[in-house]
Amino acid sequence: MTHYPSSPPPIPPQEPSGMPREQLRRIASLHRIICICILVYFAIIAVAAATRGDRQAEAETSPYMMLVGLAYIAAGITAAVCAFLLAIQLHGTVVGVLLGVLTLVPCLGILILLSLSIRATASSNATVSAWDCWAPIQTTFDAADERMCTVRFFA
Repeated sequence: MTHYPSSPPPIPPQEPSGMPREQLRRIASLHRIICICILVYFAIIAVAAATRGDRQAEAETSPYMMLVGLAYIAAGITAAVCAFLLAIQLHGTVVGVLLGVLTLVPCLGILILLSLSIRATASSNATVSAWDCWAPIQTTFDAADERMCTVRFFA
């Protein structure tokens, strides 16, 4: 009796170091939000620098700059909450609270977001390589029967 594999083997629900799939998904979604907050920070800095020019006093009181300031505050609060939640997932409660509060400090906040982003990327890459689900697949055909297929996974 011949067996034709219809789908690749399922990915194990847990990687060897003990990180469940749901925790990995939560880290990935928080990481995505933090990356968006970093991009918004840089866009706000670019807009603020482009609109100031020589008229410093007029630029600070314009309604346009007030909207930019509100966007900065909204991005800061969102980044602080996501940094808090992501740091709890990656480092623990005490470090999560500390990094969440320090994210609100203007210059230090962007550095904390960048370091959390790097740590989340390293955590996801370690999990994916431990699962070995992205390994190349080789398919060979038997000369006697073209319908028979052998699938091998490489590490």
